[in-house]
Amino acid sequence: LGDYAQYAELYAMPVQDVSYKGNDPAVQQQIETILKDQGGNAARIWPEGVTVNTTNSASSAAKEVYSGLIEYCDSQISKLVLGQTMTTDSGASYSQSVTHKEQQEIVFAADRKFVGNKLRELLELHGVPCDEIVFQQVEAIDLKSTAEAMKAVNELIEIPKDYLYGLFGIPLPKTNEINETNYEDQGTEEMV
Repeated sequence: LGDYAQYAELYAMPVQDVSYKGNDPAVQQQIETILKDQGGNAARIWPEGVTVNTTNSASSAAKEVYSGLIEYCDSQISKLVLGQTMTTDSGASYSQSVTHKEQQEIVFAADRKFVGNKLRELLELHGVPCDEIVFQQVEAIDLKSTAEAMKAVNELIEIPKDYLYGLFGIPLPKTNEINETNYEDQGTEEMV
């Protein structure tokens, strides 16, 4: 990567050709300072007698060098984070992407284990005992259409409440909460 970046810097960037016909060391030092300090600054003040020509590389070739560098960095980062590039880049067959998706899941499982261990260490460091940290992966669902579908299915067959709570990501009420709710409902009915 370092060689590629250096190549792009040497051969794809525009080059400034500076000529000075004088022989004053102070002016030469000033020119050198301006060139070193210019960075991305487009405006520069040159001493009298200095001629500057900016030579662009072949524009399409320079674009290809930079595009290639960007694509290379992108694919290397994808490999580092995801363990592969097939699920994020196009051009793969279905079977290849399924295989790479499996590899991605292995990487995610290792990441979850690593993060879980670090979290457990931090919790224990602060006096919170923790045997295991479990990450729950929840698939996004369309709540409205799922609720409508569950209502229609429930008319045909009874759906267990714990399944519905889990499906919608709602924690199950504790037993005493259910009893208190039933008791309050009964008490209200009796009062009326």
